[in-house]
Amino acid sequence: MQIKRAPEFMAQVKKRMRAFRTRAHDVVYNNKIFSMNGAEASHIRSLMMTDPFSLPNFNRQYFGMLYDVGLLPSLFIKPVSYAHERERRMVFELRDNLVAPHKLLEDKELLDFIDVVDTYGGDQSN
Repeated sequence: MQIKRAPEFMAQVKKRMRAFRTRAHDVVYNNKIFSMNGAEASHIRSLMMTDPFSLPNFNRQYFGMLYDVGLLPSLFIKPVSYAHERERRMVFELRDNLVAPHKLLEDKELLDFIDVVDTYGGDQSN
């Protein structure tokens, strides 16, 4: 499927879901396991080993960095075997956790933004 006028579509979904922020990014196709390495990771590991460890203090100081360099990039990575999809993902960030693992948004007006362009997208010679 293809979403026409993606910024407008995202704004409409954001409003309907009461999201506070949206992000869109092309998926990166990579067979490597995502991990955070380097000085930041070493520093965070050493802080987590301190006694006494304070999770609230740790979160206040480092949550933003972990979110930006850990969680968000992991949302936009898929194995190379899916590269034929040429996917662009949209993320809608909510202030509160969802009770269910997903949020169903039924709005027929949003269908005006969607075109079905291909059912598979890969090699269809078979």
